Amino acid sequence: MDKKQDNTMLVALPKEKLVPLVRETLDSGSSFILDVTGYSMRPTLNTKGDRVELVNVFMRPVRKGEIIFFERDTGDCLLHRVIRLNKDNTFTVNGDAQAWMEIVETSQVIGVVNSFNRNGKWISCDSFFYRIYSSIWMLFKPVRRVIIKIKTIVSK
Repeated sequence: MDKKQDNTMLVALPKEKLVPLVRETLDSGSSFILDVTGYSMRPTLNTKGDRVELVNVFMRPVRKGEIIFFERDTGDCLLHRVIRLNKDNTFTVNGDAQAWMEIVETSQVIGVVNSFNRNGKWISCDSFFYRIYSSIWMLFKPVRRVIIKIKTIVSK
């Protein structure tokens, strides 16, 4: 365990222990801070540094554009953006850096991202600028791969 200056305790847990802990924490009405790993949510969320604050779906209902933390049937846990609310109470989601989509059952949703931390600054998912960014990024879904490829080339 590593104690950070902001009094947050960092603990690495296997997913078999992480999911019950997150569910229990969110069900108690508290939020849960989770380090971002993986690249599926780039450029919105970056691995190795960004963190998300998860809250219970009762505190922040799942809407189009929200980022949800969910568990696949395989046991893998992911953060992906809700692209569509389906009539059968499922969600169509995909990672911001991905072209393909998948369907998520309501029961698979563990929490909803309320804010995220980048470079030590918390950004609310309710902020005006984030909501605009999120809406624009969803509109660019058909050309995201090209945008990400250009950004990667330019940043080298």
